[in-house]
Amino acid sequence: MDRADPALTRHVLPLWPDLDALLVAADAVRDLQVHPGWTAVRQLIDAEVSAIDGSLDTGREPLTQAQYALQHGRRGGLLAIDRMCGAVTTTAEREFQRQRQKHELTGAESPREE
Repeated sequence: MDRADPALTRHVLPLWPDLDALLVAADAVRDLQVHPGWTAVRQLIDAEVSAIDGSLDTGREPLTQAQYALQHGRRGGLLAIDRMCGAVTTTAEREFQRQRQKHELTGAESPREE
């Protein structure tokens, strides 16, 4: 399941204010997530995150506060792409449902089905 980060979701509607454009963007993100090239990139990211986790967990050499912060920042940066994907897809789903409910209440035509 996609994870949405409020710090990122706040950018989604200004970037894609039109519901159709937002749904197209969300579809493109979902397509990207299942693309074989993306799978290969994710394997590389996961390997690096695992290496960082291992270096943080082993404690062979004590890290300075700056080194510890750098490792966690790097780890967070690598994993941020998941939150970016989640921001687009989750916002699209939420906006689609919001528009659907709005149209059901007014009797207007519903937005396109995903």
